[in-house]
Amino acid sequence: SPTGVSGLDAARSLARACARNGVLRLVHMSTAMVIGDRSESTISEETPCTPSDEYGKLKLQVERILKDGAENRFELLILRPTAMFGPRGKNLHTLARRVAFSSMAHRVVRAIAMGHRNMHALDVEAAAKAVVFCLDTPVEGRVQTLLISDDEHPLNNYRGLEACLASSIGVAQVPRWIPELPSFAFQLMLSAVGKPDTRANRVFSSSKLRGMGFAFPRDLGFA
Repeated sequence: SPTGVSGLDAARSLARACARNGVLRLVHMSTAMVIGDRSESTISEETPCTPSDEYGKLKLQVERILKDGAENRFELLILRPTAMFGPRGKNLHTLARRVAFSSMAHRVVRAIAMGHRNMHALDVEAAAKAVVFCLDTPVEGRVQTLLISDDEHPLNNYRGLEACLASSIGVAQVPRWIPELPSFAFQLMLSAVGKPDTRANRVFSSSKLRGMGFAFPRDLGFA
């Protein structure tokens, strides 16, 4: 998607075009990164947005421009997916390469450091299905924000996905009994290197989207 000033100008042009041409509903794909590093353990659509990185700030600005442009003119659904993975995507690519090519000692060290940190992985097919679902599903109000997340899945954490990938690739799995760093130590470690998401156990809730009748198409993409 466009970045910087060009991205904001594109959002303004899009909103004007929708209003001018009588568009009934615009479905906009944003990102869950607009939330920022919140202290809440569960994130919903009502959680205030305080992004700290430039990408999150830009995407939030685009959301606001579209909301202003949509007022009393057309319906707007803003979708906020978490970390999408799938063909030609980069999310989980590093983890998959580590599982496939790193030594067991290296994988064990990473597993100790990462533990059961929530990975927020989202099958790109689920995100695409959510867009199609939102094209004509009735909603309350003319402007809606919806999180697309599979964080409720019990395997959507570092050790769970590491084990899934090891099984799929056909390599030995990291022993389940090895210890892991306390969550506060993990948070300090990520803060020290400037990561925008330091909360190890934070959950992005998709209950609003699911409550509208949306069903995920498959089991986290590994089935």
